Amino acid sequence: MKKLHLPLLILAFLSVLSYRSLLAQITIIGQMPADYPFQKILYTNAGEFELPRAYDTLLLKKQSFRLSLPAEKMRAVTIGLPQEYAPQPRQYHTFYLYPGDSIQLDFQYIPGSRELKMRAQGPNAAGYEARAAFDRQFSPPIRFLQQFYDLQPTLPNLRDTIIAKIESILLPYDSLLLRNEIDTAFHRIVSAHFREYICQSLISDLHDKRWGKFGQGLAPARRDRLAEQLIQYGKPAEDSPFRDAAYAFRRISRLRYERLRALQLEDYAELPDTMVEAGGQAYHIPAKYASTLWEPNDTLREYLLARYLHFSYSSLIGPEFDGTREPVLAYFKTQYPASRYLSAIRAERQENPARYAQLDQTPDPPPPAPHYRGWKPSIIDDAGTMTDFTFVHKGVDLNIGKYYVDIWATWCRPCLQAFAHNAPTDSLLDARGFSRLYISIDDPDRSYSQWVETIDRYRLGGRHVLAGSRLKEWLFDRFYNGAAIKLPRYLILVDGEVVHAHAAGPEDRKALAEQLDGL
Repeated sequence: MKKLHLPLLILAFLSVLSYRSLLAQITIIGQMPADYPFQKILYTNAGEFELPRAYDTLLLKKQSFRLSLPAEKMRAVTIGLPQEYAPQPRQYHTFYLYPGDSIQLDFQYIPGSRELKMRAQGPNAAGYEARAAFDRQFSPPIRFLQQFYDLQPTLPNLRDTIIAKIESILLPYDSLLLRNEIDTAFHRIVSAHFREYICQSLISDLHDKRWGKFGQGLAPARRDRLAEQLIQYGKPAEDSPFRDAAYAFRRISRLRYERLRALQLEDYAELPDTMVEAGGQAYHIPAKYASTLWEPNDTLREYLLARYLHFSYSSLIGPEFDGTREPVLAYFKTQYPASRYLSAIRAERQENPARYAQLDQTPDPPPPAPHYRGWKPSIIDDAGTMTDFTFVHKGVDLNIGKYYVDIWATWCRPCLQAFAHNAPTDSLLDARGFSRLYISIDDPDRSYSQWVETIDRYRLGGRHVLAGSRLKEWLFDRFYNGAAIKLPRYLILVDGEVVHAHAAGPEDRKALAEQLDGL
């Protein structure tokens, strides 16, 4: 009898394994428009406490795709469009899926636009559609942060006004939960993300003296009280719904603020470096990394340090950054010699000089011709004086006037290639009352001469800054928020406020002209 039943038992066992294997998958099925110009999309996924993965390519078949990934717990899967097609953040969608979850997507063009509207079917479909609509309307974030910056400091109920505005932003997600159209986990993740992000942005701006006219009218005591109220309101639950790369950078921002208040300092630029001892050796930890040392939870502290190191080696290309990150890596290996993050950090560390060498060996494109002769180059800072866009130096006040900001580097070939479009672009800017502001992130010690020679060779008319470490840190934290550093990057600055954090490049003058309209 046993022999007779053995095949049935084996078959039943294999069926259970197959069923479990099926449950341990997350699936996203999608359809792109018929005239979508590429045969691919991008995707990446990560779980809680995992370092971000590089984007992989998923080929389309008859304009459709199917993505199935293994999963034992909830994972965050991001679907995106190729960078050459969609440089804006609103063209990326993140889905929080449990094992066994499947979601179906349909992308269609918004009439008269290259932007794609998403329809979803599956768990939390209404929530994903609401978030996509929010991203289309409010990306870049300055579009929804500006309503807070415009508040008058004389408002008697300032805290309540700010919180009411935040609650109105989150109303679509809250109402979906009340109607049982999204589950509690999704609601907690999205609402915690936005509440904490908005509050941390406002608090950082308060202590960076960046809240424009609003900040100028706040007495120090009231500013500090308001910051404390916002940190309490935006404080997530101790058991965060999903601790990923975005959570890590928000957590680091909060730790920086707590360190600032503990030391009774007025500005983040005043935060000191830290000396810390481990294994009988002292390590010098730069201020931008030091805040993670004050995380009381050791598991989370390991993750925050690993995330910051991984970001630095993967995104900040070149030896000019080694002076700050190498001591931190040495400390990390001493504290966590068996860390599961070390292999990923080492891989990015090994790739960093190879990426730099590849950039450095590519021949420079020839200087463009003809040149716009209305402006002459003017170096306004090559000594690390500028720390943010409140810069006032050598008769230049960035709080007054309109600027087209070009963040670039001499080793960035796309930056140099973009200079070929400068003549008509500079003419357009000049006609609209804008000036050029070039900010180079080259290493001042290694590349000063090459920087000056590049300005002269390409006849880069406008004002020039060679960024010091404090300005670089501020730019990376404010405009990249943990994402990979991509150059060139363009901003539009009006009276010290960034009104477009993802401005069009010189090669797309039509889009740039539309962004300049009305400014």
